[in-house]
Amino acid sequence: MNNRTVRTATPWRAVMLCATVTTLALAGCTADAAGTGPTLAPTDSWSKRWSPEDESAAVQEAEQAVRDYFSVRDQCLADPPNTDPSCFDAVAVDQQLLNDYAALEYAQDIGGRHVGGINVVGIERVIDVQIPVGSKEITLSVCIDAADLDAVGADGALLNPDSDTYHGRQLYVVRKHSDRWQVADILDDPEGEACG
Repeated sequence: MNNRTVRTATPWRAVMLCATVTTLALAGCTADAAGTGPTLAPTDSWSKRWSPEDESAAVQEAEQAVRDYFSVRDQCLADPPNTDPSCFDAVAVDQQLLNDYAALEYAQDIGGRHVGGINVVGIERVIDVQIPVGSKEITLSVCIDAADLDAVGADGALLNPDSDTYHGRQLYVVRKHSDRWQVADILDDPEGEACG
C-alpha cells in the first residue's frame, strides 16, 4: 500500500492529535478542515539506493522511534507545569510536534496531567518506505493500548472517568530529521482499529 489514508474527524483522531486518549486533549484541537491528509506518492527510488538490509535497519529504527515517542511523551505530560515544550523536540517533528505543543499548552491551562502511559503492543505492518536521497520517511501501522493511561485534573480526579480505554491501531509517519527518526504525523488506519 503506497497511499496515505485520508484524515477523518473521528473523536479518537481528535484525541490522539492533542493528548492521546484523554479528555485532557479534547479542547483546542481541530481536524483537518478538508478532511484529507497529504498523499504519499509511490516510489521505488529507495530500492535503487538501499539494500534490503539497509531498508530493514531503517524500519527497525522507525519502530524504535515510535516507542521512544510514547516514552518521552508520557514523561512530558506527567508534569505539564514544569515541562518546557522542547521536551518533545527529540521525538516529534512537523505536524505531530505542533500537536504535542498544543496538548502540553492545554494541559498547563487546565492544570491536568497524565498518569501512566501508552503501551506499544506492536508494529502491525510496514505501510510505506520512502528513502530517496534527501528524504527518508516510513509509515507504520502500530497497535497501541492506553489501559495504563489516565488524565487527571489539578485536584487529582479523573477528567473522564467513564471513558473507554483505547486499544487499537493507527498509522505513524516517521521521518528521519537531521540524524534521528521522529514521529511526524499520526493518521487513521484504513484497515480499521482492531489489533492484538
